[in-house]
Amino acid sequence: MNIQEVQADKLSLISWVSQLQDISLIEKLKDVQRNSMLKTYEASLKPFSNEELVSKANAANKAIKNNEVLSQEDLIKEIENW
Repeated sequence: MNIQEVQADKLSLISWVSQLQDISLIEKLKDVQRNSMLKTYEASLKPFSNEELVSKANAANKAIKNNEVLSQEDLIKEIENW
């Protein structure tokens, strides 16, 4: 399947989904979407080496010591201003 065929198929699917009335089928499509997103996310994860973990912990401790952190309350206030 070439790029043009893939694009045509995607547009066809978008049109079909936009007219879909079957709730159970919509739920199944949402499940497919969630599973796809989860697989993509999980594939992006990689475990830390011991050295990376220690380095990140040291950096976090340094940030705390230098007061370079936000409290939960301040973070919520900052997010509300986005």
